[in-house]
Amino acid sequence: LKDCDLFLTEQHRFAEKSGNASSLAYAYYNTAIRNYGQLANDSIIALLRTGISYAEKGGQPLYRSKLYRTLAQALELSGELEKASGAAQQSEKNARLLNDDNEIAKTSLAYGIILARTEKSREALQKYYAAIDILEKLKDNRSLAVAYNAVGNIHLKDLNYDRCREYYQRNLDHCKKSYPPYLPTAYLGLATYYYTLNFPDSALPYYDSAEVAMSQSVEYTRLPVVYSNKATIYYEKNIPDSAELY
Repeated sequence: LKDCDLFLTEQHRFAEKSGNASSLAYAYYNTAIRNYGQLANDSIIALLRTGISYAEKGGQPLYRSKLYRTLAQALELSGELEKASGAAQQSEKNARLLNDDNEIAKTSLAYGIILARTEKSREALQKYYAAIDILEKLKDNRSLAVAYNAVGNIHLKDLNYDRCREYYQRNLDHCKKSYPPYLPTAYLGLATYYYTLNFPDSALPYYDSAEVAMSQSVEYTRLPVVYSNKATIYYEKNIPDSAELY
């Protein structure tokens, strides 16, 4: 991390000295990414907007696409969904100028998440499916896991249970084979599906697997949900001793 910070300092120094808009845009993008989740979200947004101001001058669609996409995600985290949607549109526009499949897919996925937050399920699904078509060809396993799970979430919310289970199962199969770090989310998806449909005996094994996977990863912040639902299931099955473990 020290080497990374040193590189960023030198990158900024070089960019400021050269006055090159593209170099400055890239420097601010890298700084925002390096500090994402560490600095306050407002500070990240400010860094990204500064980077965008340089990218707009520098005429680099790649930098603009990355900066706008990351800004859209930061704004979505802050609950500024209308602004997030606008930033996602700008990212998508620049990604298509590039004709870069990887950038188009990531932008579609980010845009879909924002649309889902604004209750635009149909539009969100269109973005997700477009992203999945590309991501499967690119074998971007991390982004695929996010996309499969996101599709399952929308179908669950819209009570389209057959499609929901299809995509949650697809995600679990994918994660087992190609992206184990996302297994906690994949197990939790199917557990939630069966719990929602009131099939507690089917839900429990997936909650058990989610609990084990979460305890071995950074996904432990969702363990309280697992514990609460497992306790509810055991109480309803009249097994209080097991319920009290949670």
